[in-house]
Amino acid sequence: MDQRKPRQAASGERRGVNGVMNIAAAVALLASLALAISTYVWKQNQPPPIARGTMMSTPGLLEADEAFAIRDWEQAATSYRMVVEYDPYNAMAWHRLGYALHALQRLDEAIDAHRRASNFPQVRGVALYNLACALALQGKTEESLKALQHAIDAGFRSDHPVIDDPDFACLLNDTRFLELAKLATRHSPRSAPGGALADPALPADWQPPAEMVDS
Repeated sequence: MDQRKPRQAASGERRGVNGVMNIAAAVALLASLALAISTYVWKQNQPPPIARGTMMSTPGLLEADEAFAIRDWEQAATSYRMVVEYDPYNAMAWHRLGYALHALQRLDEAIDAHRRASNFPQVRGVALYNLACALALQGKTEESLKALQHAIDAGFRSDHPVIDDPDFACLLNDTRFLELAKLATRHSPRSAPGGALADPALPADWQPPAEMVDS
């Protein structure tokens, strides 16, 4: 009996099955490649993600900046509070929140915001100076002098005589303050005017509001 024909038939069947499997694998590979290419193209056409803390992504920032620009301190304080709750690492928002609260004479809140702002190098000097002012207004002499010294150490210098800052009126008879006031004063045309509450993001010709001068 000839055994070759059945073996040949079985071999042909195996080749057929293998061929089908190879085709299926090739189809699956092509589908995977097509999906990968489609995904890549889709990602390339997507807009870049918005960094947290930018104007477009941070709730309340645009409103806060607009209120600050027109010196609407109540609205600025409310909006900047929203900003820092969403983005606690926004240095300028903490600084301006403290500024607005200081202008509103809400000193306890201002002190907290000044302290938070002082943790950020870009506003540390002015934040510490503002902290010294707020503490002086509360009659906390030792804390105020310490904050003023820290402001000087952080590089803060005012183009206007610090001794004339009305926030420090209660310290005018303290020789320690008089000495620190000299160190914190620098007359330079490149310095931002405005004394204690000069905002580092404002134009060079910006002047402090009357609320600050008359407080």
